[in-house]
Amino acid sequence: MFYNERGYSFYITTNSNRNVLYCGVTSDLQQRIIEHYLSKGNSKTFAGKCYCYWLVYFEHFKYINAIAREKEVKKWRRKKRSPNRYIQFRMEVFKF
Repeated sequence: MFYNERGYSFYITTNSNRNVLYCGVTSDLQQRIIEHYLSKGNSKTFAGKCYCYWLVYFEHFKYINAIAREKEVKKWRRKKRSPNRYIQFRMEVFKF
């Protein structure tokens, strides 16, 4: 489903209302999204508490540069990293 090659993925998830973003880095994107889904409603985690399990964007890196990308995006202003911006990007790229 996702990249099979070794490396790291920077990803952004949102909730069904698209008003909360969660940015993260993982070496297994498919498993990480499953973990977010299974922890929905868990008040001990940010993603679980805010129901952030809808993948809206990801980038794959061969090396650990994904962490630098995550830090870069987390510094952006909220308007620049709006979930609707990433959803619109996906619709344009994948022609939904």
